[in-house]
Amino acid sequence: MFPVSGIPVLLGVDDVNFNAKFGFWEVGMRSVLWDTLVVFFMVPLSVGAIDKLIPIFGSTQPTFFDQVFALILAGTFTLGINLLIALNLGRCYFGEVPKMAIRHLYGGIVTANVLKVLVLFLAYHLAFDFLTEERIVAFYELLWRVGRGVLGEDLILALAEWTFDLRIVLWKSAYAVIAITAVSLLIPFVVFLIGKYSVQREYALQQQYGLN
Repeated sequence: MFPVSGIPVLLGVDDVNFNAKFGFWEVGMRSVLWDTLVVFFMVPLSVGAIDKLIPIFGSTQPTFFDQVFALILAGTFTLGINLLIALNLGRCYFGEVPKMAIRHLYGGIVTANVLKVLVLFLAYHLAFDFLTEERIVAFYELLWRVGRGVLGEDLILALAEWTFDLRIVLWKSAYAVIAITAVSLLIPFVVFLIGKYSVQREYALQQQYGLN
């Protein structure tokens, strides 16, 4: 028995049944469910702030720092989850059973993130295709006729212009989600490799000096 980061390696990988493996995979899947909802709203807001369409820190003229902050904010939830998993399990990637558990957990995370990217990519593009120039113009013409006594022409034009800009934001958001997800998935992958090397080296030293 060799304890890795406080976890004894007692069993062989064949001793772990399918339900246990699926349980690890399911935990990884569920960790991404809320992330999908958060990302759906946060990415367009962040892209809009970067494109100077949405105020950030009370200004519609963001500095470079503001734009970087907005980009980080878009992926905070996704990056945070993956960083938390990486830091907590990085040094546990050693021994057949821990490695199996982490592989299935990470496999669930990857599967859920791929599905998330596909769903959001499709959702953003469907919204982009729905908001055609003809539909936008027709909608605001109708709004102008209905609310002419209340809504001024300048306001209608401003709203129409904002909606046209929103189409571009949605298109950019579809690709921003791919980039954010790819970076976030690399974090635990790299940390697991580093942790594996670190623990293997520690184990080799223990074997060399008879500390196990």
